[in-house]
Amino acid sequence: MTFEIKNPIENGFYKLTFDCLASANGFVQVDQVDYYIDDSKTSTNVSFGSNSNKTFTFTEGKLEGFSAPTATETNNVEGTIKYSSNNESAVKVDASTGALSFPGYGEATITATFTPTDADTYAESKDSYKVVNKADLGDFVFYESFDKCNGKGGNGGTFNGTASNSVVSENKGWIFSNESGANKCIKLGTKNTGGSATTPAINLSGKGILTFKIASWEGDGSKVTISVDNGSLSYNGKNATSFDVSPTDNEWNDINMTITATGAVKIKFSSSGAKNRFFLDEVMVKEITTPAVETLTLKESDTNTLEAKTGVNVTLKRTMVANEWNTICLPFDVTMDKAKAAFGDNVKIVELDTEAAVDANVLSFKASTGIVAATPYLIKPSAVSETGTYTFDGVDITETNDENAYVKNPIAFKGIFNMVDITKDVDNVGASYYAAFLGAGNKIYKAGTGMTKGFRAYFAIPKSASASALRVVIDGTATSIKNIDSEVVESNAPVYNLQGQRVDGNNLTPGIYVKAGKKFVVK
Repeated sequence: MTFEIKNPIENGFYKLTFDCLASANGFVQVDQVDYYIDDSKTSTNVSFGSNSNKTFTFTEGKLEGFSAPTATETNNVEGTIKYSSNNESAVKVDASTGALSFPGYGEATITATFTPTDADTYAESKDSYKVVNKADLGDFVFYESFDKCNGKGGNGGTFNGTASNSVVSENKGWIFSNESGANKCIKLGTKNTGGSATTPAINLSGKGILTFKIASWEGDGSKVTISVDNGSLSYNGKNATSFDVSPTDNEWNDINMTITATGAVKIKFSSSGAKNRFFLDEVMVKEITTPAVETLTLKESDTNTLEAKTGVNVTLKRTMVANEWNTICLPFDVTMDKAKAAFGDNVKIVELDTEAAVDANVLSFKASTGIVAATPYLIKPSAVSETGTYTFDGVDITETNDENAYVKNPIAFKGIFNMVDITKDVDNVGASYYAAFLGAGNKIYKAGTGMTKGFRAYFAIPKSASASALRVVIDGTATSIKNIDSEVVESNAPVYNLQGQRVDGNNLTPGIYVKAGKKFVVK
């Protein structure tokens, strides 16, 4: 007699009841009850094809001609495939695409798991291949593989074994306690006490990357301390002279740390107390070579050749006047923090408000939180350099040409990177514009011919508009712009306007001018 229980409840109890008719005689004898679970499903087959179970070996994440294998379900069953790595500290895999990345060194198994859409009918299936990422040993200042050790445990899939084999290392100068040679690695500590391994002296001249493999003795749940006798370690975003690591049982853990030290440094791996044994392998130190930071000097009086660069230290030669509005336009971004460092904590920066309408001949400026490359601004420094020198470290030169360094509303505010004649440069804005600058009484004056120094800005005004009728408003307040571009000159020198242009001192239009190092006003 066979009974079927459909959709049984996990861990549930079931009672079989036999009812006999009242007119029936006899009895029911149950000698044996057998049961089985029918969980058979139609099999599926996910496969990496010819790459199944293969091992691919990379050096520093590179393998010429390699393309990450992708898996397919060969029986045309509908479902999804997801990829995973069993060692993401060495090799990561994109769960959707199967693309690989290499955050560290070591071996990882990449597994494709197929999950059928109809999970009641079809079974899940898996396939895998292996990836090994090795370091370029030529770049390392120290490397110990312990491959000459011929004991048991560690490599080969087991994390226990004999403690009678000697440690054989490639590098002289190791200091060990309670050590034994394992399978191409070493074991440290005994059942009753901890152990340690200290590297020979390793010479560094700044920073290095420390990588090693570590595993707990099976069942010990070990805690291992990594320390240095010189400098410091960085691990998981923290800095210290030592860190505790708790490796998981029955598998290798790939650890990466940064060492900061100058001169000789020794690295110690240690545990203490009973049942705190651990395996150690593949200890490497690679010095970080910090590339020389490129420096660039930009001068207001030069023709500056600009190329797109990242992380450049820039020295800007630009005369500025404290507590007065100056124009500025730079080929790199400047955050407000960097602007404060260069131009004082109370520096103010404003930009042309392109959304504000030109109302009653007013040009509106609004506050800015920094400087964007190739964008002109008005800037009021609270402190200036006596030598006219300003430094900006680690900036990106993103704009190499100032032809389009302007904003319109519909009057344009145009920036320049080089010493130019702005009456000609204005053609970059349009043939129907003329160049103008700010002068006395908050008025805008048409520029005459002459050279204007770089890293400044001027106004490009439609020829149909009168410059003298325009005014400037900053954050809703009409502001007297007393100085934009002052320049120190020697006694008896020619007269210059505030744009740095030399002008005829006998035929001056109203505005502010500089002569013999002093400003004067013509009304």
